[in-house]
Amino acid sequence: MSTAPASFNFEQARFNMIEQQIRPWEVLDPQVLDLLSVVRREDFAPLAHKALAFVDMEIPLGAAANQVMLAPRVQARLLQELALKKTDQVLDIGTGSGFMAALMAHQAASVLSLETDASLAAQAQANLQKAGMTNVTVRQADGSQGAAAEGPFDAILLSGSVAEVPQVLLDQLAVGGRLAAIVGDEPMMRATVITRTGQNSWTTTEPWDCNAPRLRGFAGPPRLTFRGRTQEQLNPSQVNDWAAQQSSRPVLLDVREAWELQTASAKPDSLDLVHMPMQTIPARLAELDRSRPIACLCHHGGRSMQVAHFLASHGYNVVNVAGGIHAWSAQVDPSIPVY
Repeated sequence: MSTAPASFNFEQARFNMIEQQIRPWEVLDPQVLDLLSVVRREDFAPLAHKALAFVDMEIPLGAAANQVMLAPRVQARLLQELALKKTDQVLDIGTGSGFMAALMAHQAASVLSLETDASLAAQAQANLQKAGMTNVTVRQADGSQGAAAEGPFDAILLSGSVAEVPQVLLDQLAVGGRLAAIVGDEPMMRATVITRTGQNSWTTTEPWDCNAPRLRGFAGPPRLTFRGRTQEQLNPSQVNDWAAQQSSRPVLLDVREAWELQTASAKPDSLDLVHMPMQTIPARLAELDRSRPIACLCHHGGRSMQVAHFLASHGYNVVNVAGGIHAWSAQVDPSIPVY
């Protein structure tokens, strides 16, 4: 039990949180910092944990391990990354306590917040009403599918981690819209900001490292199990020489998402490009010809390494392209956009 004593100085604790946790974590936008001094974070923390409202930690909200308020510095920096405007329509996925929805509602025209847990959704609605927020709608719903009927959105926030950002959410961004999420698998996740630049184009930045609990309803890709072994890797500059040494024409297997392929794609002369997103590979394994060598490619080399291990364990002749499409752009084809 962490109920704050009657003498607890909330204003001093709030000041310390901003100056000692949030500002040093490169949250320097004065509008964000001012907002954090105004919106009462303690009013969104469970009664039993009010004294923890300003501590650099995740605060439990429910029985499940992934039902938490993210640490203050993480929430602040995600808000800064979104760069909200007063005209923005925002989709918030993972309402939790409602604190992030309240912050965004102060900066945007409206916020639609989706929460899978009925009790959390009800409590968040009560918190927001108490805070006087009239431009937030809380809805109990599966956030992994978004809310296409209410879109497109100028900003989408995923208040937790996902293995991959679903294409269905990217499709709900307006052109110029931004999506912020924490993407990856433990122990390495990264804050990821995806901006829609056109009808079929997006750009991605990964500005900082951060781990967070997995959002409910966002199933990760199927686990690619494999026997322990050392997997061969090639730099992109070595791929053509490797291909020339093979007895049959190799395949360059790009395991990124469709939007990533549209953003930046390799055009190899000596390999046939095949696109097969990582999570689809176990079900589509029979589509790959075992007689043809395979070079696996992704964004930075992590996903493709998992796929290479998986394919090798199933008898394929496979190598991993170290550094992914990012390294391919640097070493082979500078015309490929870096995202």
